[in-house]
Amino acid sequence: MAQEKINLYAGAGYQNSNSRWSIAGNSNGGNPNIYSELIWKNLQSATVQVGGTYRFYKQWGLRAEYGEAFIQGGRVTDTDYGADNRQQPVYKGVFKDDKGHFTSFHAALTYTFQLHHWYLTPMLGYVYNRQALYILPSHAGDPSDLHSTYNARWQGLLVGVEAMFYAGKRMTICPSLQYDPLQYDATANWNLITQFSHPKSFTHAANGYTLQPALQVNYTVHTHVKIFARAQYAYWKTGHGTDKLFLTTGETDVTQLNGVIRHEGGALLGIMFTW
Repeated sequence: MAQEKINLYAGAGYQNSNSRWSIAGNSNGGNPNIYSELIWKNLQSATVQVGGTYRFYKQWGLRAEYGEAFIQGGRVTDTDYGADNRQQPVYKGVFKDDKGHFTSFHAALTYTFQLHHWYLTPMLGYVYNRQALYILPSHAGDPSDLHSTYNARWQGLLVGVEAMFYAGKRMTICPSLQYDPLQYDATANWNLITQFSHPKSFTHAANGYTLQPALQVNYTVHTHVKIFARAQYAYWKTGHGTDKLFLTTGETDVTQLNGVIRHEGGALLGIMFTW
């Protein structure tokens, strides 16, 4: 970490995710205020991450990380309402997603302060996260050719800080926190709705943020080798945005995206090489 010039690491783990968004019936946020709502719940994923840090001049450094999460199973609900505040449901479908995945990447410039027997590292950089979500048949009565997709991107400024404490000669404890202001955009293909254009049925755009606390414990097993365990959580949210629906007639309908909310929690085990 802070005292090494270079470290490279790789890990694998588990992640549980929940994501939801809703739109209003018009661009003013009414008629009704929640017209359609999509929820992806308990998306169980296997994760892999690789990354590294490089201290290139005194306390100045660079860090980067890339990760993938592969959804093994989860539930999707699609509900439409005829009145405000989720009243008078006119449609509800329950489906599954066992095919989607998440991609994450960040790169940051860091500066490390040594404070007695611990280190503090602020970081500033770029973060990118992509969700590839699916709506697939779950029950015998569902159309077998249902294969709708929702691809979302969160990207923007990374702002974070990490601390490192020694807990004996071999162990270090590293809590961290990120608050990242982000831009959100998404493209969907509702493949069975013939009135919608394909492959771009509608798009979403909004401004949002993510808050990500994490805790990592490193244990030195050799001069240049460590093993680590990491627990991490992420909360993502947007404000109001825009939903643009593209019809086969060539028309475009615009309504209010009420917002997107996403929760993720997971754990990772890995190995780190240091020089």
